[in-house]
This record gives sequence, structure tokens and C-alpha cells, in this order.
Amino acid sequence: MEIGNHTRFKKKIEITSLEPLRLKECVGGTGGLCGSALLNAGFQEHVERCMGGKENFKDFTKRVPYAWPICMKEFENSTKKYFHPDNGAVSILFPGIDIAGMEPNYILLTPEDLQRIFERVINPTVDLVQDQYDAIRQMGKYPRGIILVGGFGQNDYLKEVLENKFESADPEHPCEVTRPLGGWSAVSQGAVIHALTNDTLVQSRIARHHYGVLVRQPYNKKIHTEKYVVTDEFDGKKWVDNQIEWHIHTGQTITAGSPIKINQYLVSESKNLLVSESATIIVSDEVEAPKEFESTDLTRILCTIESSLENVEREDWKTYRRKGEKKHSALHHTIKMSLDSELSFQFCIGDRVLGKTTVAYE
Repeated sequence: MEIGNHTRFKKKIEITSLEPLRLKECVGGTGGLCGSALLNAGFQEHVERCMGGKENFKDFTKRVPYAWPICMKEFENSTKKYFHPDNGAVSILFPGIDIAGMEPNYILLTPEDLQRIFERVINPTVDLVQDQYDAIRQMGKYPRGIILVGGFGQNDYLKEVLENKFESADPEHPCEVTRPLGGWSAVSQGAVIHALTNDTLVQSRIARHHYGVLVRQPYNKKIHTEKYVVTDEFDGKKWVDNQIEWHIHTGQTITAGSPIKINQYLVSESKNLLVSESATIIVSDEVEAPKEFESTDLTRILCTIESSLENVEREDWKTYRRKGEKKHSALHHTIKMSLDSELSFQFCIGDRVLGKTTVAYE
């Protein structure tokens, strides 16, 4: 589990080989907004209340600009790392501040204050781990360990809470909570190692969403609505726009290094060939992926692949003129979807990549 500055993200990884080390996801990763950023926000809100409101805080930090960075540095390096509800009150250096009932130049955090600030991160984190733990058990497997990395992952109290919750949850199959040396920088270290070695440790991943491509389909009144029906200018037949072809579904296992290949074609006037094209990638969290695209909170455009066709050879276009049709040309191409360390989408003609885009995992 990575608990960093702004987010918490948890994956369940199964070791498939020790020599060489190879891993795979056994359930889809989950995550959310959390981490040190929310602790910092909670601490600042507490200080603002002690000072009588946001405006007083802003006025003071403008007059004494060096004070708040000093205060935050001590909160980051000491309070955050060593917080435990049994440790009692904490005074944090805040140069120039003078609040009634507190020692000058210090801000006081009572045990109740600390508990309120830290629970906003710890409680959701425990819930997140519980969800993943239960998902593994439902598969008939047993979680063997929880590894804490990231900045707030180094907090002793968080480790203690997780130990109390999960190490004794199933005495016959204990789940150990560990915190590796240097775990605070694990994400950065992993990125550097991956860049230097280009080695894929994680051999397969579990899709967290449905992924598809926006397409036009031949109209079928039994399955399509009339809303997006159009008459094609080349063949004169009815087609329907705004349809989605789904190629990856939530929970599907995707092998690293083996992109999903989607064969498509686009049509153009033969005398005036297209010089660019775009492909729209759709993502959905619906239980059953919709057939027609309507933007909602659960179904949305993930990205668009913009591709230049200016360097496509004339012979790559196939010309057609069937009876009753207008002369036109078609260009067959492939959309490649890859779910590796990032989401990657490519627009290809044969082995040539004409357009690509990458998206960070949500």
C-alpha cells in the first residue's frame, strides 16, 4: 500500500516467480484521495481555528512569511511520523505566534486535536485495506502480507492499527504488516529502476474499469435507438454513430506486453483523402457497460488519439465503387490498448505508429 502526499493506492500482488522475480495482480487495485495532503490540510484548519479564522491566519503569514514553513516542516518531519494517541499533547514551533492559553511561538495540539486530524486519513485507509482483504478471501486465497510505503506509510500508529486489525483476523492464515527500509521513497525508486532496466516485474494486471472505442455501426432497429442514425454519404445505407465497442472489461486479466488489438477502418472521398483522424477512448464504471455513449459520472471520455495521415502511402488506401455506391477509399488500421505501468493507446497502420497517447491510472 502506497500512502503518499496526496493519495493512497493499494494493490494485491501475487508472486508467480522468485527467480526471476515476477508478479501479477490478483484483484484490481483501488485508491483514493488521501495521504499527507489531507493531514496537512487538517493541521492548517486547526491552526486557523486557534487564530480566530482564516483571515487572521492569512494576515499573520503575510506579515511573518517564514513562520508557517517552519511550523509545517516540524509537523511533517516529527508530528506526522511519530503520532500516536498515547503520546500526549504536542507543541510545534510557530515563530511569532502568541495565542491565549499557549506558550508564545508554539502551537499546541492536544491528544483530542491530534486524533481528529489523523483519523481523517487512518480510518479511510483501514476501510480500503479491508475491501481488498475481503476481495482476496472471496477468491479463495489468503493475504499473506501488507507492505506500507510512501510518506505517511512510515507512521507507527497506522502500522499498529493495521496490525491489530489484520494480523489476527485469521489465526490459521496470518497476514503480516511490514514497512521496508526506505519505504517512504519506494514509488520514486520503482520508477527509476523501471526506467533503467525496462523490466516488467508485474506480468499481468486486473482492469479496474471497462475500456472501449467510440465507433459507427450498421443500423439495426432491434438493438439501436434512432437518436444517432445517419445515412452514409458513400453507400447510402443507414448507420448509427456514438456506439461503443468494449474491448477490456472490469476485472479482466491483462497480460503485460501484450496489447489488445482492435481492427478498424475509416472511409474517405477518393479524390480528397483524409489527412488526420482521431479515435476516442471511453471508460466506464457501470456494472454492465453501455452500448451507446452518453456522458455520465460513470461513463466518460478517457482520451483521444490524434493521428496524422499525411505520410500514409496512397497504396495503403483501398478504393471501392460498388453498384449504387459513391466512389470512396478505405484505410484499414489498428488501435492498440496496453495496460502496463501506464495506460497506452496507439493508432497504427501495420507496424507504423501514427498517433499515441498515455494516461495515468485513475
